[in-house]
Amino acid sequence: MYNPYNNIFPLMQRLLLIILLINSFNIKAETPLIAVASNMIDVMSEITRAYENETGGKVKLNFGSSGNFTTQIIQGAPYHLFIPASKHYVDKLFDMQIIDHHGSRFTQGPIGVFIPIDSKLVDMSDLDSIFNALKSGRFRKIAIANPEHAPYGVAAIQALQHAGVWAIESNRILLAENVAQVIHYGNSGSVDLTIIPYSFMKTKNMQNRGKFYLIPKSWYDPIVQYVVILANATQETRNFIDFLNGNKATGIINDYGYSLPGAE
Repeated sequence: MYNPYNNIFPLMQRLLLIILLINSFNIKAETPLIAVASNMIDVMSEITRAYENETGGKVKLNFGSSGNFTTQIIQGAPYHLFIPASKHYVDKLFDMQIIDHHGSRFTQGPIGVFIPIDSKLVDMSDLDSIFNALKSGRFRKIAIANPEHAPYGVAAIQALQHAGVWAIESNRILLAENVAQVIHYGNSGSVDLTIIPYSFMKTKNMQNRGKFYLIPKSWYDPIVQYVVILANATQETRNFIDFLNGNKATGIINDYGYSLPGAE
């Protein structure tokens, strides 16, 4: 005998499964996707762990160069938050009416010269002797971030020029996609010198890898990072921003050698 309820229960089960899948998708979709300049790999990873442990919230970090992220955002990449290492990229997004604000100043960090332990320059004892060696060609290769899309690369070029190193043969300079790749080159044994953010020297994996010398801040334009809220921002995004401005995150930022320039 036909019983209509025999078909109702399987249908209800399927509907319940669909609802659960939709809710699961929405939860994942609400997780903020954050584009971060790669100089902050370690500091932002630590801040994110603290945020997730203390609040139960979730965020996903993507690291790369500020310029490449800007291009991706212009092309419609679904980021919720952008933390570039230069106001230039913030202004570009504003001028294109992709954002309606100029972002908030977040951090400012110094750069320096890293001499790998197997470098031909490892016996140098100060910046003067290091840059004199560069000017006289007594090195194999150096590595910096590509200044076309990485602000830390721009700062590296400015520092080299201030030191009187106006030109380096193209086959003796490695241009990395971002500063994280510069670290890879520095630890590969193929270069004698890199210019990197000071924050990388605060990590365990850089201990005993070589020598580091801070470059005077007057040698390059300040590298100020910004927090830029994008159109896809969720409430979780704003909760994370609040955490970034709190004491816990500030302490982590300071531990990695960054200063807080404050709001404009």
